[in-house]
Amino acid sequence: MLQIASDPIVSSTGKITQYKFPDLPEDPWAPAKINYPVNNFGADPDMASTLNSIAIGEKTTGHKLVMGTADSKAKWHNVAKDTLYNYYPALDRDVVNTAKHLAEAEDRLGYTMIQIRSDPITDSTGEYTQYTHPDSGKKKWKMNYEVPNFGPSEDVEDVKSSISGAEKSLNIKWNPIEVDAAKIIEYPHGRALESDMQSSLKSLKDTQS
Repeated sequence: MLQIASDPIVSSTGKITQYKFPDLPEDPWAPAKINYPVNNFGADPDMASTLNSIAIGEKTTGHKLVMGTADSKAKWHNVAKDTLYNYYPALDRDVVNTAKHLAEAEDRLGYTMIQIRSDPITDSTGEYTQYTHPDSGKKKWKMNYEVPNFGPSEDVEDVKSSISGAEKSLNIKWNPIEVDAAKIIEYPHGRALESDMQSSLKSLKDTQS
């Protein structure tokens, strides 16, 4: 039922008898229709929600949000963007050679040179022979010295302020409930790959070698 043959716009006489283009208007540059009414469905819900959130934030903080002006652009200008960092620099020749030699050695030996196994703090006998802590009996280091108190972390204060503002706006008191760790469903890790995946990886490795 699919049409796969040509359906020419002209008939057998060579004249256009179907799919005709409309005649040109008297003024070819004039728009087809102007000054027609367009339905107004009000502001976009996302825009209205954003404006409402801004208004609540301004009322909560007592600060008027000013954006897009010359003063605000100068005040919040990111100086770091004046000099853009080159994220894709060409590697040094020594680095390229080292990476090539490493890949060849790994391919020849059949294992990766990067350490991915555990490096325990104890040796095979269970004794601490490296990364040992200093002996507390000698007390050769400074102890019980004064530590300056710079107050709570700014991030903690910001979170508290956000919670307080939300509680005030919603007129509710937030009481977080600790979740039972046993009820948290974790995605299983370390599962064996399917046979199709194993075959694909083997074929890819054989092709690369």
